[in-house]
Amino acid sequence: MSLSKLQIKGLTRCLLDEDVPEGRLHIHISEIAPGTRAHPPHTHEGVEAFYVLEGERGLELFDATSAAY
Repeated sequence: MSLSKLQIKGLTRCLLDEDVPEGRLHIHISEIAPGTRAHPPHTHEGVEAFYVLEGERGLELFDATSAAY
């Protein structure tokens, strides 16, 4: 597998397998300071998953906000 580094606004680092069509799978690492957001609320198609390595996060989905984990 060969990875390409993409420059995408709001992301610290975005990696994409060169064999996967662009836009189909993104894996990225975001470092977000406490009390801030990575980017404004937005929508897009597809499935999104998160791993929080340190601290807590909340998730805004439609008009609701989940508890911080």
